[in-house]
Amino acid sequence: MFKLSVDDIVSNGNLILGIDLGTNKVAALLGRLDGGKLSLDRVGLAPSQGLRRGEIVDLEKAASSISQAIDGLNARRPKGIATSVDRSVAVPRIPHRAWVGITGDHVRCFNPRADIPISRPGRAVSPRDVEQVMRAAVGSLELPSGHEVVHVIARSFAVDTSGNSSPKSAKDASIEHTPIFCNSIANPVGMAARRLEVQAHVVTASTTSLGHLERCMEEAGLGVEGVVLEPLASADAVLSEAERDLGTVLLDIGAGTTDMAILVDGSVCCTAAVPIGGRHITRDLAVGLEIDVEEAEALKIAKGCALVDMVGANEKVTVNILSAEGPRQIPRRLLAQIIQPRAAEMVSLVKDQMVRSGYFHRLSIGAVLTGGGSQLEGILPLAKQIFGLPVRLGRPSARGPANLKDPRLSTSVGLLLYGSQEQVHSTPVSAWSRAKPNLGTRVLGWWKHLFGP
Repeated sequence: MFKLSVDDIVSNGNLILGIDLGTNKVAALLGRLDGGKLSLDRVGLAPSQGLRRGEIVDLEKAASSISQAIDGLNARRPKGIATSVDRSVAVPRIPHRAWVGITGDHVRCFNPRADIPISRPGRAVSPRDVEQVMRAAVGSLELPSGHEVVHVIARSFAVDTSGNSSPKSAKDASIEHTPIFCNSIANPVGMAARRLEVQAHVVTASTTSLGHLERCMEEAGLGVEGVVLEPLASADAVLSEAERDLGTVLLDIGAGTTDMAILVDGSVCCTAAVPIGGRHITRDLAVGLEIDVEEAEALKIAKGCALVDMVGANEKVTVNILSAEGPRQIPRRLLAQIIQPRAAEMVSLVKDQMVRSGYFHRLSIGAVLTGGGSQLEGILPLAKQIFGLPVRLGRPSARGPANLKDPRLSTSVGLLLYGSQEQVHSTPVSAWSRAKPNLGTRVLGWWKHLFGP
C-alpha cells in the first residue's frame, strides 16, 4: 500500500487530496488536517471524459479530466462551495498522491466468517490473533477470477470464554469442551478466550479496472495513496453514528451508477452498484423531447421531477426541439412522465439488492440518499413509496468539514475522511497489506477497519 512519509506529511501541512472520478464530473478536494480536525481547503471540478458507469474507458481523456480538476484547485472556488481559506493566500503544495474512489458493476462483496484457536488458551487475545483470524476470513473465500481485495472490514468478533481457567483435576480435563461464545464484540484484544471468531466484509474489484485507475493517475502526474469503495466513502461522510448503528441503507446516486451500502450495528453488511444513474434520465429526456443532451441535463436539474403528481397541470417549460424552428413550450408534466419510470426502475433495482442482501428487515432508520441525483425533485418521496421506509437527503456535513453541505461531493469528502484517519493511525494501518502482499498493495489494511469504514 502506498504511504506518505512523515516528511511528506509535514511539508504538505497535513494536506490530504481526494479524487472522485464520476461519469459527469471529476472532483478534486484538498483537505487540511489540523489538531485532528478536518477542514476543506480547496475544491477543483472538471467535466468528466473517458469514464462510463464508474469505469475508465479512455485513459488519455480521463487523465486530462483529472489534470483539469487539479488545476481547478488553484482557481477561484466553485460557485456555492465554501472553503476554509482566503483564495488570496498562496496556493499550498498539492500532495503527489491521492485517495481515489472506485465503483462499477465489477465490484463484488462477501461476508465470510472464520474462527481460530487462540495460541495460548485462556490468555488474552493479541493483535496477532486478530490478524490471523482476518487472514483466515479472507483465505476462506474463492475470489472471482481476475479480482483482488480492496477492503477487509471486521463487522464483529466473538470469543469463546468457556474453560479459560485451568482444570482442577485430570477428570475435569478429560471432559469435552463445549464452546460458549460471547458475541458482537467490537474489539477483542485483551479479552481472555480459547477461540476467536470474526464476521467480516470483504470487497474485491477487477485487477484490470484497478490497473487502469492507477495508470490514469500516473498519466495525470499523481500516485494512488489508496482506493476506497465509493459508497463506503459517502457513508462515512453522510451518516450519523446512530444511523450506522440502528440500520440504514445509503444510496449515492451518480450520473452513471447508483451505489449502495447497508450498515447495521455500526458496520457495513452489504455493498453494491446498480448501473443506472442520472445520465440515463438525461438521455431519456433528450430522446423523448427531441432535444440535445446538454439542454436535457439543464432541464432535468432546473425543472425535472420524479413524481408526476407533484407537478401542476398548468405548468409549462420552454425547450428547443431539434426538428423545429425556434423554442416551444411544453407541459412540465411531460418531463415528469418521462423521468418517473426511469427513476422508479433505478430505485426498484436498488430495493431488489437490499432484499437479496438479507438485511432489508434490519433497516430501522430507513434510507439516506446523496450524490447529485439525490437533488432531483420528487426522488425522495418516490423512494419512500417504493422502499416503504423513511427517506432523507444526505449531506456530507454529518461527519465531514462543517463548511461543505453539497450532496454532489459526499464521496469526495468521504475520501478526505479516510485519508485523515490514515494519517492519524499511519503506523499500524499498513500492517495487513505488508503481511499479505498477494492480496494486492491497494488493500487499505485491517487494523483501522476493524471497526468499519
